[in-house]
Amino acid sequence: MKTGMYRVLVVLLISPILLLSTSCETVMQNKEAAIGAALGTGLGAGVGAAIGKEKGALIGAGVGLVSGALIGHYVAKQERTRTQTTAAVGYRPEQGNVLTISEAMAAPTVAQKGDRVKVSFKYTILRPDEDQAQVKETHEVRYNGSPVETLPNNHALDQGEQRITWEYPVKPDAQAGTYQILTTAQVEEKQAASIVTFTVR
Repeated sequence: MKTGMYRVLVVLLISPILLLSTSCETVMQNKEAAIGAALGTGLGAGVGAAIGKEKGALIGAGVGLVSGALIGHYVAKQERTRTQTTAAVGYRPEQGNVLTISEAMAAPTVAQKGDRVKVSFKYTILRPDEDQAQVKETHEVRYNGSPVETLPNNHALDQGEQRITWEYPVKPDAQAGTYQILTTAQVEEKQAASIVTFTVR
């Protein structure tokens, strides 16, 4: 690898640190997002480097810096309680665990560089007991159909219907093309998945 390539990657890897010093208030409000951005940069660069080309490493690092931030900005809002959801769907404890994902969307569907894309979907979670559900999530980020990275994001969520949202920040110099985020969730033996798509111009 050329010396110039090492310098570029060093700049990309320390950029989240520079962001910490220039926007302390934002980082203090959401530490997870800052950590996610740093992790995403490193993971993305690794994926790109594995391609074996300098261009691939640069694209991987750039996309990683964007997608890593989705570890943070995560909000779960309960729309129906366990009791309300149980009555609505006719759930019985002998059914075991229930996990579904519906109403998955991204807005806007056509974003400009520097925009924030809001990703949202709805969980329906029911269990025989009344405890919170341990939801194991993975978010696979795809760029023009090719996987870029997979990010784990696990949570303890109340049963019922939960509206999940986060913001996906599109970098000002992001690569134009089609982006997809495939979310896979698991509660014990039950799995569910959804995918959202948007385009960056």
